[in-house]
Amino acid sequence: MKSKLLLMPLLLAPALAACSDSGSADAHFNGAMHVSFDDSGLKLTASGQPDAHVTPSGDLIVGHQAVAVTPVQRALLERFYGQAEKVRDDGIATGEAGAEMGAHAIGSVVSNLFAGTPDKIDHEVDSRSRTVETAALHLCNDLQQIKSTQSEIAAQMPAFEPYAVFRGEVRCNEQDSTAAR
Repeated sequence: MKSKLLLMPLLLAPALAACSDSGSADAHFNGAMHVSFDDSGLKLTASGQPDAHVTPSGDLIVGHQAVAVTPVQRALLERFYGQAEKVRDDGIATGEAGAEMGAHAIGSVVSNLFAGTPDKIDHEVDSRSRTVETAALHLCNDLQQIKSTQSEIAAQMPAFEPYAVFRGEVRCNEQDSTAAR
């Protein structure tokens, strides 16, 4: 139980970073990279580079110049765009599930302490934490998929490489951690 509560801030960070005041998805990576959705699609910002956009139809625009893409590259860019939407949506769902669990946990602690049944707290909070764990696992799987697609695009399109924001390993469960050793 304690370890689950300690992991909450880590699990919620990407989800909370995905929300901005304007209602659009917005996230920062590695300090100098930025991903958001705007009117023209998925906006990628990298330090020292002009902004890039990936459109839902698989166009890549760097600065204000369209980059020529092959049909295979277009399909990868379309997939990347769709996966970015899934990361955004599952990030928001994870954040909402975490907030709901937090509110429930506070209520459970207060009501069970006043009722003299503190032994029920762990059970009630644990059952709600499974929802957050499931949502976080969906988000983690989304990140694995988009990172893989990003790598394919960057290998085929040098113009995209500076905007490859998802770096490092993404491990979603104990088996991933064991396999990486």
